[in-house]
Amino acid sequence: MAAHLKKRALAEYAHTVVEDGPRPAKQLQLTCRLNNSKSRSTELQQQQQQQHTPSSSGGGGDWLPSALTDPNTNTVFASLLSLPHALPLNADCEQEAVEGLLSLLHSLSTCTSSEADTVEDAAESVQLQQGAEAAVSKQDLLTQVVAVLPLIITARPDNVNVQLANNAVEALCKCGTQWLQKERQKQLQLTQQPALPTVEHSACATSRVLGQTVRAAYTLAQHCHATAPTGQHSGNNSPPHQLLRLALACLSVHQHHLVKVSCLEAAGGVCSRVAGQQENVNPTLRLSSGKKEQRNKTTNSTIAEVVMALLMHSTHHDNRVRTAAFKAMVVCERSGVRLPPEAYTEVVEALDDDYQCVREAAIDLITSIAINDGERKVPPTVDGEEPERLADHAFFRICGCMNDSSVRVRVRAAASLSSIPAVSHQVLLQTLDKKLFSNMRRKLSYHERQAALVSSGQWSKGREWGEDVVQEQLSPETTSLTHSAGAFVHGLEDECLEVRNASLDALALLAEGSQLFANQCLDFLVDMFNDEIEDVRLKAVQVLQRIVRHIKLQEDQLDEILHALKDSWNCIRESVHTLIGSCTFTTTACLQATVAALMDNISRYPQDVSSIQLCMVSLGRRQAGLVAGLVPLLLLTHPYFDAVQPSLHQAPYICKLLLVLNAAAKMPTILPLLEEHTL
Repeated sequence: MAAHLKKRALAEYAHTVVEDGPRPAKQLQLTCRLNNSKSRSTELQQQQQQQHTPSSSGGGGDWLPSALTDPNTNTVFASLLSLPHALPLNADCEQEAVEGLLSLLHSLSTCTSSEADTVEDAAESVQLQQGAEAAVSKQDLLTQVVAVLPLIITARPDNVNVQLANNAVEALCKCGTQWLQKERQKQLQLTQQPALPTVEHSACATSRVLGQTVRAAYTLAQHCHATAPTGQHSGNNSPPHQLLRLALACLSVHQHHLVKVSCLEAAGGVCSRVAGQQENVNPTLRLSSGKKEQRNKTTNSTIAEVVMALLMHSTHHDNRVRTAAFKAMVVCERSGVRLPPEAYTEVVEALDDDYQCVREAAIDLITSIAINDGERKVPPTVDGEEPERLADHAFFRICGCMNDSSVRVRVRAAASLSSIPAVSHQVLLQTLDKKLFSNMRRKLSYHERQAALVSSGQWSKGREWGEDVVQEQLSPETTSLTHSAGAFVHGLEDECLEVRNASLDALALLAEGSQLFANQCLDFLVDMFNDEIEDVRLKAVQVLQRIVRHIKLQEDQLDEILHALKDSWNCIRESVHTLIGSCTFTTTACLQATVAALMDNISRYPQDVSSIQLCMVSLGRRQAGLVAGLVPLLLLTHPYFDAVQPSLHQAPYICKLLLVLNAAAKMPTILPLLEEHTL
C-alpha cells in the first residue's frame, strides 16, 4: 500500500503542464450607422480641440464661412465644431455665417424629414464595409447647426444684430412647424400600421432636435426684446408670436419630455414679455382704434391660451414637465400676468408631490402669488371657518415644507418664508412655538354659540356643582395654523447646515420689520451661539447685529453671548465685539459682566486688543448712564484712600479708560469722580 501511494505521489509531481501564450483579444468593429457617426463626431471634436490654441484671437481666426457649403458632411461638421472657438466674428463674416447656417438648416430639415420617413438609410447603415470612413449623420449635423446659430448672433451681447436674430427666429419657427406637421402625419400613419424600429429611433432624434430648436429660438427672441426698441415687434406675426404659436402647437402634439420642457420654458418667457410689451407700446406708432382693439384682443387670447396650457401641464405624468410648467408660471406671475384662482389650489396640492424638483418649483410659485395677490381671500376647507388671507395661507403652507424629507426643499422653504409680505403677527409668533395656540379658531358670538348648543342636543347633567356645559373640542387637523407651529424651531434645529443658515437669514429679515417678533426670537438666536459649526455661529452673531435696535439683552441672554468670546475663531470674537458695542443693557450687572468678560478676552487672546478698544468706545457712548454708576469700580478709585496708580501700559486699564471717558462725553457728572492724574 505504501509503495502504491509513493508511486502515485511521484507521478503527480513529475507531471508537467505546458501552457500556451495569452490569447489575443477579440476585435469587434461596430457597423451601426448611428454609433459610427457618434464616434466620428467625437473624433472630429477631439481633433478640433487639439488644433485649437489659446493664442487664437477673436474676430474669426482661421474659420471661413465657405466651409459650410462643402459637400462632405465631415468637413462641414468639423467647421461647426471649430466655430465656437472663433467667436466673436466680425460683422461681414457674421452675416455670411448666419446666412450659410440658415441655408444649411433649410436643406437639412427637408433631408431629415425624408430620412425619418424611409427605411432605406437604416438598411444602408448595416451594409457599410469595414474600414470605410463613417459619415456624420444629418441629425447630428442638424443638432450642431441649431446649437451654433444662437452663439454666433449673441456673441456680442451689447451689440446684437436684431435683423439677423429675427431672421433666425423665423427660420427656426418655420423648420419647427414643418417638423411638427411631419410628426402629425407620422402619428396618423402609426395608428394605421405598426411602427418600425427605425421610425421610432428617428422620432426620438427629431424630438431632441425640435426641443433644441425651440430653445435656440427662445434665446434669440430674448436678445431681440432686450435690444429692440419698444413696440418694434408688437405685431401678431412678429417672431415672438410665431414662437408662441410653435410652442403651443408642440405642446398639443408632441409627447416627448424634451420638447415639452423647452416649449413650456419658451411659452412662459415669451408670454411675459408679450404681456409687458402690450402695456408699453411705442407712442410713435399710429394705429386705428379698430386695429388696436383687434391686436390687443389677439394678444390677450394668446396669453390666456398659454396660461391654460401651463395649467394643463402642471398635472402632467412626467415630473420634469410639471417642474417646467410651474417655473413658467413663476416667470409669468413675476412679469405681471395674473394666474386664475384655480392655479393656487393646484400649486398647493403640488407641495405633496413625490419629486423634490416639483415641490421646489411649487414653493417659488406660491411665494410669487402671495407677493402679488396676498390680500385675496382663500375659501376655507372646513365648514364654519372664515376665509383666510392668501398671504397667511401661503405662509403656513410653506412652513409645512420645513419638515420635508429633502434638504433642498427645506432650504427653499426657509428662504421663501421671509419673502412673503404682510404676514399676520399671530402667524409669525406661531412659528416660534411648537405648541398649537389655543385661540387659533374663530371666536363665535353669543348667538352662534347658543344656536350651536341647541342644534347639538347636548346639555349639562347638572349633577355636579360648577360643571361646564359640553363644548366643541379643538382639533389640530382642522386648525389652519398647524403647519406653521414651530416652523423656525425645526429649521434652527435641523441637522443640515444649509437649512440652519437659511432659517437664520429668514429670521433676520422678518425680525427687522417687526419688533415683537424680534424680541420673541431672541432666545432662539442666542441658542445658536452654541452650534457645532463655526459658520452657523458667525451667522447667528451677524443676525443679532441686524436686529439689535429692536432688542434689550437680559442677564441670561448676555451670558450666552459673552461665552462666545472664548471661541477660537477670531472672526466670531470680532463679530461679538461689534455686537456688544451695539447692544442696549437693562442693568448695571449686565455691563459689569460684559467688562469682566472683555478683560478675560484680553488675557486669553491679546491680539484682540484693538477690536476690544473699539467695542469699549461704542459701549461707553451707548451706555453712559450705566457706566456712571460703575466708575469707582472700573478705575479702582476710593473717596478717601489713595490706591496704587495703574500703569498706562496695561491694555485692560486703557480699555476701561476708553469706556469711562467716552461715557463722560455723554454724561458730564462722571468727570468729578475722576482723579487728576486720570485726565
